[in-house]
Amino acid sequence: MDGVIEKIASKDYSDVFAKPVSEKEVPGYSTVIKNPMDLSTMRKKLAKGEYKNLSQLKADFTLMMNNCSTFNRHNEFFWKYGHRLHRIGLKYFRVAEKEIHSHSLV
Repeated sequence: MDGVIEKIASKDYSDVFAKPVSEKEVPGYSTVIKNPMDLSTMRKKLAKGEYKNLSQLKADFTLMMNNCSTFNRHNEFFWKYGHRLHRIGLKYFRVAEKEIHSHSLV
């Protein structure tokens, strides 16, 4: 599962999702977004064993991307970053899901 996060984090446009959004840097974020998520939080949860399966990791990734779309619906620049990362991230999850499925058939 950590491979999926690392592939997502390696993308040039993932930097805005690297750490929690700071209310100081982005005023109003915590008013709009009630369940924030970022790549560093996902890494910490993975290291602690909080993800029991790929679906749970994917749910947090989807939450992160939905938060981006919700907060940035009027900011085309960040909305596009989020959309691009969401698309490529889902591709990585599909590959990982296929690998898990093929290993379970063996």
